[in-house]
Amino acid sequence: MSKIKKSTVGRNDPCPCGSGKKYKKCCLNASRGPLADGVASSSDNSPGGNFPDSIPDLSESDRARHGGVLNPGLSGRVNDDLKTALASQQFQSVEQAREFVQQHMENRNRAGVVEFHGLSPEQIHSLINNPFDSPALLEFPDNYQVDSKVPYVFFFNQLVTAIGNKDFKPTATGNLPRNFCRLVAFRWLGEMEYAKRTRYGGINSETDFFELNGFRHVCEFAGYLRKYRGKYIIGKECQQLLKAGGQSAVYRGLFKAFITELDWGYGDGYPDQLSLIQRFWAFSLYLLQQFGDEWRPTRFYEDAFLLAFPALADPALETQFQSAEEVARAAFRRRVLVQWMPWFGLAQFENPDPDDLLSDSYRVRKTPLADQVAVFTV
Repeated sequence: MSKIKKSTVGRNDPCPCGSGKKYKKCCLNASRGPLADGVASSSDNSPGGNFPDSIPDLSESDRARHGGVLNPGLSGRVNDDLKTALASQQFQSVEQAREFVQQHMENRNRAGVVEFHGLSPEQIHSLINNPFDSPALLEFPDNYQVDSKVPYVFFFNQLVTAIGNKDFKPTATGNLPRNFCRLVAFRWLGEMEYAKRTRYGGINSETDFFELNGFRHVCEFAGYLRKYRGKYIIGKECQQLLKAGGQSAVYRGLFKAFITELDWGYGDGYPDQLSLIQRFWAFSLYLLQQFGDEWRPTRFYEDAFLLAFPALADPALETQFQSAEEVARAAFRRRVLVQWMPWFGLAQFENPDPDDLLSDSYRVRKTPLADQVAVFTV
């Protein structure tokens, strides 16, 4: 298990947020977290963008810049609208033309579009780069309670109990003790599911229990779990959170660390360029909140996600057995709908074939917690 990898969008590629700017002049420098390659820019961070020193005539690369490299259809529409707007204007100077284009693009960036399911390119820009620091768009309340049955909360409570009861030592490779992993797996999965999971081999180490392996790394990234004098201990910050707000306060820290630190694609075999799925986590949550009141097939959310970012299904993803779109869908399904959302109690899912984790027959429905962890103010 590893920390998140940096985005693979090229510096001169169109920005995936749809701002109308090159990546190097937009999202590349928009945040200081592990999702960005650069540092914040105080002079060039608005979605409006800079424009050439001549009356513009948008080329193929210009068309791709607006709407993002991941939505060429949107960029083409914006290009046509701009041409229409320019045709009805008369300019006295190049500067006047530049100002008109900039204002036109800024207005377009603030307007909701069908591809983003009502959100604007400007809002997508914020969700991609500053989701935890955009209160005008997304707020994170701290007044909700989390059920102890939520998987990551369940794992945490099991961990705290084990550490408190005895000397809790990591293995030689730094993993959680084998007996602990077996016990937690049995308690979480139940007797029948545990038997299915171990029918071809037992849980002999933490890495045989993938969910717990990821959880342990998230705890360490959050500073909740530390090694001290050869033993595992609960970090002081975590102890303070437990006293002040209980398991719900700890949940919020795990939630953020899972999103910003853990590499969701570790070990799943999908190409690195699909790391953008993780970067668009807030948009996925937006979709769940908007449409999750009733059971829907996972394909519904896959369709909605790829409507917004169709170029994620890059032809280069095609394999001998799957089309590029099928690969993108499977990666989104696994990372978002099967792992992140259920592990944090945001969604329930049903699968007619529990033995096939990549099945496209899942149905998904949001839980009340999905509307509580984050509030979209749009």
